[in-house]
Amino acid sequence: MRTNTEQRKALWESGYVTPSLFGVRADNITPMTVVGTNTFIVHTPGSQKALIVDPGPPDVSHLRKVLAACANRGAEVGGILVTHHHIDHIAGTDLLRYLLTYGEDSVDPDAIPEGLSGERFKHNSVGRYPIVSFPEEGVPVYHTELGNLPDGPFAPFDGCPSMEIVSLPGHSYDMVGLLLADDQIILTGDLIFRYWSAVIPYVDGDLADYFESLSKLQRLVRTERVTQFAPAHGFPIDQPIKAIEGYRAHRHERLAAVEEIIDSGAGFDPSSVVQGVYGDITDPTLLRAAFLSTLTQLKYLANKRGVEFQFDPEEFYRRFPNHSQT
Repeated sequence: MRTNTEQRKALWESGYVTPSLFGVRADNITPMTVVGTNTFIVHTPGSQKALIVDPGPPDVSHLRKVLAACANRGAEVGGILVTHHHIDHIAGTDLLRYLLTYGEDSVDPDAIPEGLSGERFKHNSVGRYPIVSFPEEGVPVYHTELGNLPDGPFAPFDGCPSMEIVSLPGHSYDMVGLLLADDQIILTGDLIFRYWSAVIPYVDGDLADYFESLSKLQRLVRTERVTQFAPAHGFPIDQPIKAIEGYRAHRHERLAAVEEIIDSGAGFDPSSVVQGVYGDITDPTLLRAAFLSTLTQLKYLANKRGVEFQFDPEEFYRRFPNHSQT
């Protein structure tokens, strides 16, 4: 994990990525979001509607910036797409839909009503998933759990760019990418970043799926359908093959380190392996992430070796009772 100074060096302050893609960075900087969540606006110049991808946190100021960016393009919001159910991506969806219905000044930024706070999405890892549902009234929401994001062409409204849904499980079971065909760019959610690694949380994520999703992205680049990635945190990636190869090498190096700890006597005991690989971690959020990632790696290596590995998700919550966000 980078230091605060390095994080700021890696800070993308939003703007156009392609003619059809504009990013607005949320200021929800944490050890897990690093530099905040990118909310993307997908809009064909001249079209009357825009698609918002990943509303981010329930932050009135951030969502007002998103709506202002749409207004500057002469577009109203025609739909909201959530790449996956993690709270830093989905939590602002209820608030955004409310602001779209009742106006940008309908909510006090310092007193967000409980029903719009995103709390219902909080327990979203290690076997505790939110019920992703939204009232039919209001702007449509698109998410894997709603059954309206199958792989293939995606055209939620007239005048939208040529788009395609690409399932990208690994970081989470439900994650999708959004490919903008004419711009040769794909929004990759939390699968891959430019300056730091992605967490693959236990149960919710799967390392075998993750490797396959990286291969899927690689095929899109090799066939010249994609030349750029737009991750949900930090800068766009303009050297996609280099990024994929770096990620794959990093994962295999980490797996080799875990195997070395396993074979040195730790076995498949998660606490011993975390200590052996990561050393002493004092930040509880980072320790939680390291523990989740280690569990995923142990599961992957157990499958590879043909041995059984199980870990009770409730044990995780006993260890980390106040750190339930991903």
